[in-house]
Amino acid sequence: MTLTNFPNGLTSFGIPLLGPGGSDLPVGGNYWFVDLATGANGNVGGFDSPLQTLAGAISRATANNNDVIVLMPGYTETIATAGGLTVDKAGLYIVGLGEGANRPTFTFSATASTFLITAANTVVRNIIGVPSIDSVVAPFSVAAANCELDIEWQDASASVEALRAVLTTAAADNFTCNLVYKGFTAGNAVVNAIRLVGCNNGRINVDYYGVLTTAVVEFLTTACTNIEVYGTFYVSGTTDFSKNVVDTVTGSTWGVQGWDAAAGMSFSGGSGSPVGGNDYAAVVANQAVPSPDSTANVLERDVVGNKADALITEVGTTDSVAAYVKGLVSQMWALPRSVEKLDGAVLLGDDPLFTITDGPVKILSITGIVTTGIGAGTTSVKLELDTTTPAATVQMNAGAVDIDADAAGTSYRSINTTSVFTPVSAGFVLEANSFATNDTTFLAPIGTIMFNSDAARAGVIAWYLSYIPLSPASRVVAAA
Repeated sequence: MTLTNFPNGLTSFGIPLLGPGGSDLPVGGNYWFVDLATGANGNVGGFDSPLQTLAGAISRATANNNDVIVLMPGYTETIATAGGLTVDKAGLYIVGLGEGANRPTFTFSATASTFLITAANTVVRNIIGVPSIDSVVAPFSVAAANCELDIEWQDASASVEALRAVLTTAAADNFTCNLVYKGFTAGNAVVNAIRLVGCNNGRINVDYYGVLTTAVVEFLTTACTNIEVYGTFYVSGTTDFSKNVVDTVTGSTWGVQGWDAAAGMSFSGGSGSPVGGNDYAAVVANQAVPSPDSTANVLERDVVGNKADALITEVGTTDSVAAYVKGLVSQMWALPRSVEKLDGAVLLGDDPLFTITDGPVKILSITGIVTTGIGAGTTSVKLELDTTTPAATVQMNAGAVDIDADAAGTSYRSINTTSVFTPVSAGFVLEANSFATNDTTFLAPIGTIMFNSDAARAGVIAWYLSYIPLSPASRVVAAA
């Protein structure tokens, strides 16, 4: 039998290319294959002549030589005593092949049974642990530095469980653990999934499901330092994050980030700050629209306010931003405003320019700019205001002025104390601080401003009016 469908297997630089569990393996050491069904511990240990047990492979391996022990799919072993399987040679890689139920599986048949690691730099990947008796104390025990576990623990039933899957001693510095723990929500034996004792510089990634009495990750007996914990946590019946990570010994330094499936939200915290949820629902609630005129002054939404809030013009301590903005807007009605009519004409009689509605205004200036030259011929023009109450026509200029053949760019203004209609062919006007050149201002009641001419001529005039409302309702709009 070959390693793959390729004759004699597939290798790279002499290293077998393996399936699940076999990535990132070292180069330079020996490969020892273990197959319970076809192997024998007297074999050479190659793929075609595998060993039969993991203990047999450990005995043949060389410490600190990057040796790799490959457990074939379907490998099983029962551990019946403390240290019943002990990894006591440093630098070994123990890798299980297969997926799902075909992964190598170790059964722990006594409460004291352990898969014990006492040699540094040990890596164990892609294996399953299961109990056959209730309350197995510490099935995977790590008592050496720089070790890595990447394993899955499966409790057999709600009445056949472990107290925990992984236990370390204070010798297990620089520990990396990736643990999938599949428990039961009706169980009663589990205390924690991982218990760290005096571990320094640990990185824990856990996917836990079940129920327990203390925490998924617990620090006990001796304080741990610089521990990072990540993962997904489902502790049945606990939604306040209190059983995800617990520093029972106190004084440990650690941090956690994860998803609490029981609470339905992400969470974070550690030794520097309490563990708490990232409650996005609360954030959404904070952004909800508050009741009008709320003075709660507790949430951000209260401070921002409701668009229906009553305007406020006096400074207070519980009024909303919306109320103050409306107050400011309510005071802005008296600021100067501008309006334009771009299609003014020279008609025989009146061309309506601007309509004043809903209250009087103070006109600051009326300016016309010829945009299409005026036709030739004597043409006398002036501005008038047709008032509504009383109904009358008021002359806005001192008299009519001729605009015969005014070219594009010519400007029209009403200036001086008598409101002289003044064409300026250059368009540009230098306004000095004198009545002679300043715009005439007008108090204008409701009505319509007209451009009156005694003859119709070709040409277009753009008109611009600046004004100040004298009541909040006063408006000036371009006439149709």
